[in-house]
Amino acid sequence: KFPRGFMDTEEKHKFILEHAINWMISDIPKLPEPFLCYFHLWPPHSPYNTRLEFIDKFLNDGWKPKRKPYHILQTGTSYKLGVEKRRYYDEFLLYVDAEFNRLFTQLESQGILENSWIIFTSDHGEMFERGFLGHITPSLHQPVVRIPLLISAPGQKTRSDVFDITSNIDILPTLLKITDQPIPPWMEGEVLPPYSEKEPNQNRAIFSLMASQVASLEPMNINSAMIIKKNYKLIRYVGYKQLQPGEELIEFYNTNNDPEELVNLSSSVPDDEIRRDLYSELINRLKTEDSPYQT
Repeated sequence: KFPRGFMDTEEKHKFILEHAINWMISDIPKLPEPFLCYFHLWPPHSPYNTRLEFIDKFLNDGWKPKRKPYHILQTGTSYKLGVEKRRYYDEFLLYVDAEFNRLFTQLESQGILENSWIIFTSDHGEMFERGFLGHITPSLHQPVVRIPLLISAPGQKTRSDVFDITSNIDILPTLLKITDQPIPPWMEGEVLPPYSEKEPNQNRAIFSLMASQVASLEPMNINSAMIIKKNYKLIRYVGYKQLQPGEELIEFYNTNNDPEELVNLSSSVPDDEIRRDLYSELINRLKTEDSPYQT
């Protein structure tokens, strides 16, 4: 059933997704109510070893991803390899979708969805472009930071699409809100629409950070940091060996007009007020978060 081999974790423990889904189908109905569960499933993750019926589903579909300029921090992945790995990944997604559908259908048939919330999301995306492969990269382009967020309310029968900018930090206050629990003032995040009584904050900033080359209690001297607000996105890279000491690399995109992030506006509009405001807000946030670790 798995011609390319089994999946495995970074510790090389081999498994198939069916085992996890079977366990959830079997054990969730046995839990005393009310309950709160968090399940972190490894797939979709490299190696992209999909199930037999999904092998080569996209092999000759005629679609080719856009060629994008190689990034200065690229890790050497060729366009050809990126296209191949992207196809394997998409075939792997079909497998994950099929198993999630099996889980959802079973929970529905058991009546669990009539009084349960289900939230489906991810901790990161995956890159197959600009010379990057995977998600442990300096890149904070959309394939890495744009992730799914689906919520099924108890008894929900119809679909509703929400287009406001959100973050995973919004899930916890949302859970507290829908279960009539107080939301502590120290908690980051906002109650997700449409569950909030307030209008969405259109001036809200969303941040992402990659600082994997820095020890947990050390200053973030090497990092990629991103801020998104409205239709604009700014990424700042600093400390990498490909950059000169003290040099920073800035990328600035209009994600509404340029969702593929093909046009870096940082040099074409050097005095743009929006860019300067986003840069200032990002720097201030980085200084605040990093201040406990500075000597």
